[in-house]
Amino acid sequence: MALGYHTEWAKQERSEKELMECQQIILDQHEFDFYKDLKQAAYFYDIPIDKRDFDIGEDFYNGKLILVEDIPKGG
Repeated sequence: MALGYHTEWAKQERSEKELMECQQIILDQHEFDFYKDLKQAAYFYDIPIDKRDFDIGEDFYNGKLILVEDIPKGG
């Protein structure tokens, strides 16, 4: 019985490790795509993303640049 338990535990541990690796791959790809899109936006719209006043936490709402968290839901 102990051997069967150990085998199941090893399988679960391996599955958890594989899941974490897959999650990291997905996060890495999202981050890569985000920065790729950011560079394209900077290129096409001549936005200087390397300046200190550039804030990824801001967005345009009603013609003004404001913090994303201050934009009303559904806005």
